[in-house]
Amino acid sequence: MVNMESQNAELIKEGLPQSERFAKLHKMARTQMQILLKNRTKEKFKKMSIPICSKGQLSNKKTVTFLSRIVTAFFEPCQTLNLMTLN
Repeated sequence: MVNMESQNAELIKEGLPQSERFAKLHKMARTQMQILLKNRTKEKFKKMSIPICSKGQLSNKKTVTFLSRIVTAFFEPCQTLNLMTLN
């Protein structure tokens, strides 16, 4: 997440519009999630109560929505990200 914040700051400096930044960061988030899922993080996610199916994919739409809202929160500079209310 910190890496995405840094990347977003760099994209802002480059003058990219919000829609382009969102597309790039969304792609980055998906790539990072795939890497995490492949690198022995299934157990960590289970402890966080994020459901993972046996193939290492997010198991339901609610989980995907949850993660998408976290990414979207980076574009709301005045919004406080409260993970407890995103469920």
